[in-house]
Amino acid sequence: MRKEYAALMDRLPTTSYALLGLLLPSPMSGYELSSRVGKSIANFWPIARSQVYRELARLEALDYLRGADVVQDRVPDKRVYEVTPAGKAAVEAWLADPDVRRERFRSTLLVKIFFADHIPPDRLDTLLKGCRQRAEREAARLAAIAASLEGKPGLDAPRATALHGLHHMRATLAWLDEVEPMLRRVSARQPFGGEGR
Repeated sequence: MRKEYAALMDRLPTTSYALLGLLLPSPMSGYELSSRVGKSIANFWPIARSQVYRELARLEALDYLRGADVVQDRVPDKRVYEVTPAGKAAVEAWLADPDVRRERFRSTLLVKIFFADHIPPDRLDTLLKGCRQRAEREAARLAAIAASLEGKPGLDAPRATALHGLHHMRATLAWLDEVEPMLRRVSARQPFGGEGR
């Protein structure tokens, strides 16, 4: 089975497998699936609603999903998708593959920090304070999520992802503790002083 899906696994993005995985427990419409994304994996794998619909069309064309139109009273009709046996096999093969490709990390903050010697001290303080406040808020939010999932049957895996995010925010706060004095020294040495540009 692994060989059978190897070529496909190179073509399908992680988003495809994420959506297939979210559909495994029960069929959903695109709207319901998008809402499920927002309540589950969006913290670490956000997917725009428009992208959900594009992926559903692609996965249905690949016979990984089967869609059925549902007529509804008083609300627009909807199309409900369920995972086919081929889709289930593809997700299982993808999950079993130990190769986790190197994630590309992008951070606007780090690009700005890289050029800290061009940031006036007052603006640097504002930047660092904003970063700290966002990290503290996010850490509190993720700690609450992790606590709400603790000990609940079947929710250890979602809790593990919340804990990952929480540890990431705590690491950001520890990093700020370490680098703020250094960055302030760099900024203070520049000719613009505290007056800005």
